[in-house]
Amino acid sequence: MLFRRKREIWEIYAADNETERTLAVQDGEARNFMGFTEVNMELKRFLYTFLRMFWLIILLGAVGLGVTIYLYGYGAVPVYAADTKIFTLAKGSADSSRNKIDYQDILTNRQLSNDYQDIIKSKKVIEMSQGQLSGMKIDPDRLKSMISVSSQDNSSIVVIRAVSADAEEAGRVSLAVSNSFISTLEELTKTDIVGVIDEPGLPSSPVQPDNLKQILMGLLIGIGTAIIIIYIADFFDTRIRFKEDIEHYTKLPMLAVIPKYNIKSAK
Repeated sequence: MLFRRKREIWEIYAADNETERTLAVQDGEARNFMGFTEVNMELKRFLYTFLRMFWLIILLGAVGLGVTIYLYGYGAVPVYAADTKIFTLAKGSADSSRNKIDYQDILTNRQLSNDYQDIIKSKKVIEMSQGQLSGMKIDPDRLKSMISVSSQDNSSIVVIRAVSADAEEAGRVSLAVSNSFISTLEELTKTDIVGVIDEPGLPSSPVQPDNLKQILMGLLIGIGTAIIIIYIADFFDTRIRFKEDIEHYTKLPMLAVIPKYNIKSAK
């Protein structure tokens, strides 16, 4: 009798635990469903606001596009670039007693690229370049600011670039600085294995501004601004637009929905 009583108590306890676990699972599923429903409701509200204010995206996108076209298509000054490529070798590479250039000469020359950049922008080279630019009134500071120097990776080639709003001026400055650099380097190293590989031609198109890139950027900025405004408007909009809003705020189930009825059309 005692054993049977204990068994009944244990079955009741197990049943209670099973009921609690079932209720807990159901409660968790209900919470997950409610969370999923709330997310769907928020997405539905935002999509509704997005479509309702789509005109704002078109408007601000057009404004951003128009402003960018005006600033960079009409207001911006085009900048042209002219490049001169020079091949250089280190001192001793052209030693007549060796009659050859080995790999060590090339490696040493690559390490001198930074020195070449300093020489190109030195006062001596700039002043010599001014003398070759007859008819152009360019002061030393402006001439120096027009020049940029770069060296190609694992190469003995130095590129001298000149930028200017005048395409012809850019080409002449690049070539003048290149010739002045070659003369100065030959004087310093006592060698003549320095020469121009590619002379600068007349630039046909500007390097700045990149009109297509800037126009796309202006369009994206306009659209992005419109989306941010729409999101803020939706965030602060407390009006009830859907039946899910009523269920969400009142925590009560909906029994029925009264549809819209146009009295004028009914007559």
